Amino acid sequence: MKVYRSFFLALLGILALSTGVGAAVQCEMSETPVQCIKRSNQEAREAGEEALAADQANELAKKPTGVQTGGENLASNTTNFIPLLSLAGLLGDVQQGDTEGTYAVDLNFLIPGLSLDKNSKLQAVVNSQPKVADSISSQLPEDQRDELTEKLQAGLGDLSDYAVSLTYSWIDRRHGRGFEQYRNRFAALVEAVNANFGHPPSGAGLARVNAAIIEINKLGITGDLPHQSFDALAEKNADAAALLKAATEKGVEEELALLASDRQIWLDAGLGHFGDLLDNQPQLNFAAQKNFRDDVVGGNETTARVSYEWGRANLNRALHNESCRKELDTPATDTIDANTLKRCLTEYTKFINENKGHLMDGEKFSFSAEYRQADGKTFDVPSQGLTGLKLNAANKLVINVGYGRYFTFQADDAEPVRLDFVGSYEDVSDDPTRQDRGVATLTLTRKFGTISVPFGIVYANHGEFLGEVDEELSAHVGLKFDLGGLVPQPQEQ
Repeated sequence: MKVYRSFFLALLGILALSTGVGAAVQCEMSETPVQCIKRSNQEAREAGEEALAADQANELAKKPTGVQTGGENLASNTTNFIPLLSLAGLLGDVQQGDTEGTYAVDLNFLIPGLSLDKNSKLQAVVNSQPKVADSISSQLPEDQRDELTEKLQAGLGDLSDYAVSLTYSWIDRRHGRGFEQYRNRFAALVEAVNANFGHPPSGAGLARVNAAIIEINKLGITGDLPHQSFDALAEKNADAAALLKAATEKGVEEELALLASDRQIWLDAGLGHFGDLLDNQPQLNFAAQKNFRDDVVGGNETTARVSYEWGRANLNRALHNESCRKELDTPATDTIDANTLKRCLTEYTKFINENKGHLMDGEKFSFSAEYRQADGKTFDVPSQGLTGLKLNAANKLVINVGYGRYFTFQADDAEPVRLDFVGSYEDVSDDPTRQDRGVATLTLTRKFGTISVPFGIVYANHGEFLGEVDEELSAHVGLKFDLGGLVPQPQEQ
C-alpha cells in the first residue's frame, strides 16, 4: 500500500507542476469527473462567446456617425437612436446639452413602458441663456435699440426658452442598430461555428480521466468512476479521489487551452465584423419637437422630422435570406436545425469575405426631411413702452441628403480620413429671400492619434446663406475648420 501511495503522490506532484500553482479550474467534490469537465467547458465557452459579443457591442457603440444630414455631428452610433433635432444626442436624467447653456431632462419616466425597446425618448431641453431674437431687436427704435434690447434681455426668465421633444426609432428584423436587438442572431452564428469547426467537447479531459482510472483500477477500485462523485470515491480511498480529481482538473486545463483557439475560429468566420454590419443597418427615425419661447425670444415653433440612413455592407445583406433572419432570432440556439445553421453561416461568411472593402470604408447614405411651423402674432411690451412688435408666421421645409465614407492611405501608420458630404435645400414661406435656399458642405475629418481635426468647405447658392465660416473664399464659398476645438477621442483600453 505504501508503494501505491508513493506512486499516487508522485503522480499528483507531476500533475500539479504541469497544471501550475493556483490553477483556475476547480472541480467540486460533489461532482463526477464528467460533470466537472462538461461544466468547466460550458462556462469557458459561454464566457468566450460573451466576451466576443461584448467586444462587438463596444465597438458598435464607439462607431462615429460622421456628419448627419441635419447638421448634427453625433459622437457615436449609440446616440443615433435618440433625438435627431437641433438639440440631439442628449442622454441621462439631467445633464448639459450639446449647445452651450442648455440642459436636458429625461422625461421617459412620465410614460411607463415608453422605451422598453430603448428606441424612443421623451425629453425637455431648457436654454438657460435665452436671447432676444434678432427679428425683434431689429424692430426697436434705432437710437434706443441697444438699451431696450438689454432691458428685454434682463426680463427673460429661466423658462423663457425651452423645448419638449419625442424621438422614435423604428425597430424590426431589418431596421435598427442596437446590439441587443440582434444578440440572438449573433449567438446562433457562434453556435453554427462551434458545430462546424469547434473542438470535440471533453476530449482531453476524458483522456486524462481514463489514464488516472487505469492506475486506480490497480488498487482493486473499480466501477463507473467517470460518473461517480469524488466524495463517493474518497470514502473508499482518499488518495485515489485526489488523483482522479487532479487528473480531471488537468484535463480540463488542456481542454480550455483548445477552447481558447475558438475565438480565432469565430473571427475567421467573420464574427469580428458583426458590429460593423450593425453600424450599417438601415435606420429610420421619427421626431417631433415643440419649442416654447417668450415672444421676444422668437415665439413658439413646432418641428417634425423623418430621417433614414443606410450603409452598403449591413447585416440584412449578409443574411439576405429572410428564413435566416427569422430562424436565427431565437434565444434557444441549440434548437435550430443544424442544416439551417450551416447554410446561414456559409451565407454570412461569404458576404464578409466579399465585402471587406465596404466594411473598412464605413460608407453610408442618409436622407432627412424636416418641416417647421413658427407661430405669428403681434404683441406689446408695456413695461418698456413698446407696442405693435410683430412675429411673422412662417412654414419651413428642409430636405437634406448625405454621403460619407473613410479613405485610407498607403502608409501603414496613416490614420483614415473621413469624408462627409451634406446637401441641403430649404424653402421658407412668406420670406422671398429664403426661398430656394441651397447649401452644400464637404467635410474632411483627419485623425491624429487621439485628436480629430475637421476641415470643411461650404457652398451656398446665395452668399447670405453661407452661415458662420472661418474664411470666405468668394461670395458663395467659405471654409470651416476647428483647430481650437479639437475633438479628443477616447483611447482604447
